[in-house]
Amino acid sequence: MAIMSSATNPSDLTGFLANEHIKAVFSRGPAAEKEINRWLRLIVSGQRQEDLQAAIQEFELLKRHTSDDVPEKSGIYLKLLHGRAPYDQELDDWGSDGPWIGPIKWFHCTYLRTFSLGFADGDEFLSTFPSNGVATPIYFFEEMIYYDGVYYGDWEIQAI
Repeated sequence: MAIMSSATNPSDLTGFLANEHIKAVFSRGPAAEKEINRWLRLIVSGQRQEDLQAAIQEFELLKRHTSDDVPEKSGIYLKLLHGRAPYDQELDDWGSDGPWIGPIKWFHCTYLRTFSLGFADGDEFLSTFPSNGVATPIYFFEEMIYYDGVYYGDWEIQAI
């Protein structure tokens, strides 16, 4: 490994040291989860209270409109399929079936980056990638939809 000189760009040094720290933490096995949880709590605790409350409301909104079973209420639903965790897991089969989300009045997608859902009861949801340290319940990641710990490679709009 090359020795880092004092003339190296500070952001390169930060990245190098961060990567070394990540390697050390992940080498701790199960204890790594506790350390990462502590770091994320620090990051989240630094966010504005309004942003944290809005995130909680988004999780609650999605939970109200999500079912693991085929919905009994007729309507149009977003169905997540072909799930895997971690996202880069090689699958020998189709992966896990995901939830039904809806009923929806509309679904809007922009460049596989964000999507919006308009629910039949008037609620609306805009997916965003978690970039400010505040989690979001559902979003695109590497052309898959992340939801509740699982990455889904397929999704459909279905009428029930």
